[in-house]
This record gives sequence, structure tokens and C-alpha cells, in this order.
Amino acid sequence: MADAPLLDVARLARTGLMSVLGLLAIYVEAAPLGIGPSAPPSPDLLLCVIVYWTARRPGSTPLLAVFALGLVRDLLTDVPTGAGAL
Repeated sequence: MADAPLLDVARLARTGLMSVLGLLAIYVEAAPLGIGPSAPPSPDLLLCVIVYWTARRPGSTPLLAVFALGLVRDLLTDVPTGAGAL
């Protein structure tokens, strides 16, 4: 029983790391790189982060954090609000 609070702290740290990596992916996607319409398409970095964390550590990927990251991306990249959260 003494290890239970320690496990909660570790899970909270992994959730925080997932959120920070998700925000970093959002800011990299939203950065004005001056890429024209003839540039090749880039991968969806936020989706890559979310899929990785969901597959590797499903307990550290709360639904509310994923929803919030999707909404933040929608608001920062001028796409219809709610499209990324879906």
C-alpha cells in the first residue's frame, strides 16, 4: 500500500510529459515556416504523439487531456473548432 501514492505521482508525471509533448507538437505545426502550396504534406504531429502515448501508456492518457489538446490545436491553427478534438 505504501507504493500507491508513488505510482500516482509517476502516472501524473507521464500525463504531464504527454501534455508537454502534445503542446510542442502543436507549436511546431503552427509555426510560420514559409512553406508554399507546392510543399509536400507534413505528418500530423499531435496525432503521432497521442497514438504513441495511447498505445504505450493508456493509463497516462486521460480523455480530457486529449480533448483539451485537440481544442488548443484548433484554436491556434484556425481550423473549425472541434474538428481536431474529434
